[in-house]
Amino acid sequence: MSEDPSSPSWAGMLTETVETSVWSSRGLADFVAFCRSPESRQWWPGVQDVHAQEGAIFYRIGVEASGLTRAELLVEEHLRRSFEAGDGFESALVFTWITRKTPAGLVASAWATYRFTEEGGGTRLEFSLRYIMPRAALSLMTNRPRFVDSVRRAWEVYLERLGQSGDEITLPSDSGLPTVRGAH
Repeated sequence: MSEDPSSPSWAGMLTETVETSVWSSRGLADFVAFCRSPESRQWWPGVQDVHAQEGAIFYRIGVEASGLTRAELLVEEHLRRSFEAGDGFESALVFTWITRKTPAGLVASAWATYRFTEEGGGTRLEFSLRYIMPRAALSLMTNRPRFVDSVRRAWEVYLERLGQSGDEITLPSDSGLPTVRGAH
């Protein structure tokens, strides 16, 4: 039984949805396979230590997002085939704060859907993400609207990079703690 988001136990939690799309010159099967691979997570802004283990993909992300106290997150991602997504898949993500200044065990969750269609000699990816941050994480926010915009922009940058992955481009190299910066 799922809880009603208007109930008092959900009060103060942040739930948001990000929806965007990107076109790639890669063929359908190639782009789907790439997006399911651990290698594709290298295109995430500020990523480090990407590896797969026992059917999951793990990576760390340094976050310096507008509206949020600087943080480092450990991401655990599980992928599954989605018959509703046709040529696509779903992803469940758990974000655990590993920054010393944050409460131990602070976790946010997200669910993503990747849908692919052939278009114009390449492939279009339609992406949807719903994330939930617990009340304890809200204390780390300095500006909620800016934070929400920064999260949306970080996912857009990641997807733009995935779309360009078949082209001859070079990812920026990070020095020190990697960062995810918002649109501001």
